[in-house]
Order: sequence, then structure tokens, then C-alpha cells
Amino acid sequence: MPAIEVFRVDGAGCPPGLLEMLDGAERERDALAARHGRRGYGAGRVALRLLLGARMDLPPARVALLRHCASCGRDGHGKPALASAAPGANLDLGFSIATASGVTLIAVVRRGAVGVDLERVPPTGPLTWPRPCFSARERQELSRLGPRRLPEAAARSWVRKEAVAKCVGRGLAMPLRGVEVSGAPQDWRLPDPSIEVADVELTLPFVGAVARDQPGPVPVVKDWSWNR
Repeated sequence: MPAIEVFRVDGAGCPPGLLEMLDGAERERDALAARHGRRGYGAGRVALRLLLGARMDLPPARVALLRHCASCGRDGHGKPALASAAPGANLDLGFSIATASGVTLIAVVRRGAVGVDLERVPPTGPLTWPRPCFSARERQELSRLGPRRLPEAAARSWVRKEAVAKCVGRGLAMPLRGVEVSGAPQDWRLPDPSIEVADVELTLPFVGAVARDQPGPVPVVKDWSWNR
């Protein structure tokens, strides 16, 4: 049974010289994210290249990645994946990555699909999110919580949904209100019975979740070392 590895990456510790291994598209996305105050994109991609390169016995700069959208069938956006042109690439290797507030989570599995997401819990306030994503049942479930518990509960539900959407390869193109992951796990509704989703252990204010298409234990999060 393939085990999932999950790493927590602190982007602030990334040696600046390592950013040179990023390709042109990654550098553009890193610059765009920085202009919008979203730190850590480039550092997270550097760690991903180092991790995948070690798994495939390749120099990290030679790890060829592409982005493919399962919803529209086009390349250039969507879930990142290994390019078939990568010399020596193990195309059964599954991975997922998410960055928030300078911190990145990376999940890797030897075979199969995996999705991971990470968010910083927003300040106490009303139930709001960037887009409609909670079903009527979930809104009712969340509305029972007081203002102190609501932000964390809503953030946990959101990262579970995103992890599932990444696992199936559709990302935010998936109708997230059809994925119900609030309240008791026995009441959750997932798009495929083979998918499992679980919270991963992080220190608040960060919360995260991982989804996979095969059963297995909840992975323990490992701190990434830039000195490896």
C-alpha cells in the first residue's frame, strides 16, 4: 500500500540562489504572487523540484513539469504533473502542492493520485470565503458554531474540499458545493467512494488536508530542511 509523504516548507529559509532552478513560467508566477503579497510560491516550487528530483534520481533543474486542466483538457493551467519528456521520469509518481502566507505543503505518493491544501485561518468574523463553496447543509452545520470557532471550522472545510478537487485533477473548476466535508465525517459527501480525505497536523493558524484515491494512514507532516 503506497504511503503518502507530506512536507511542510518554510519559504523564508530558502537560499535565494536556489530560485535559479525555476523555469520561466514558475518565475513569472512567483513574481506575480509576490506583487499580490502572496509569499513563498517560488520557494515551494524549489522544494518540490528538489523532492521530485531525489525520488527520480535527477538533478532538480531537469525535473520537467507541466500543468494540465482535467476540466477543459488544455495545458498551461490546472494541476501540475510530471512531463512525459522528463528523462527517467517515473510517471506513476503522484504529488500535490499548496502555498499560503509563506508556507508550503507538498504531498508525494509513489503511485496514485493525491491532493493537498493549506490555508491560514482568517480572523474571527462572519462566514465568508472567496467564492460560494458551502452547501446548504454545510452552512447550517457551520452556523451552529460560535464566532470564535467558525473561522477555523470553515477553513478546515475549505482545505478538505480543495484537497479533494486537486486529487481528482479539477481544482476550482469542480462544483465545490457538491463536496460536503463539514461536520461529522460519516455525513461527508465525496465525488468518488474511493477517495479519502483527512486533516493533517499543523500548528495554528495554519490548517491543512490531504486527499488520496487509495486507503491508507493519515500521513505525519515532516518539516522540510533546506540543509539536506
